[in-house]
Amino acid sequence: MTDEVKVDEIVDLDEKIGTVDVSAETEGKWVKVFGVPFLLARAGGSNTKYINAHAAAMRPHARSQQLGNLSEEEAREIMVEPFVKHVVLGWKPFKRGGKVWQYSRANAKALLMSDPDVFTVLMEAATNMATFRAVELEDAAKNL
Repeated sequence: MTDEVKVDEIVDLDEKIGTVDVSAETEGKWVKVFGVPFLLARAGGSNTKYINAHAAAMRPHARSQQLGNLSEEEAREIMVEPFVKHVVLGWKPFKRGGKVWQYSRANAKALLMSDPDVFTVLMEAATNMATFRAVELEDAAKNL
């Protein structure tokens, strides 16, 4: 068996993955979620502020988590703080429950704690590498 590979058999990983916009990962990009534009940074990747804050927040609860003693609500409460501080960077005003919600960290925390589905969908968007690919960002910007 030989290690030689034909040039046309070599996979270009950049083509498969795409180019990630590193500044978007930390400074955020506008992403529509439930029809509302949210300014999201990446929950991972090169957003080391979020990665470090999340790890620090979870560290005191690692044993409880391993033992399965951490409820979903307790885990969400722990995870929301670094998420609000380093990932959900803004949103355009929206109505909910008859009230207009302006962006603030306090409102972001209240929203994410009161609605696990919103938190889950925002987390999915923020952890998805595709959200921060340069090509997708250009297309998304046209739709805002």
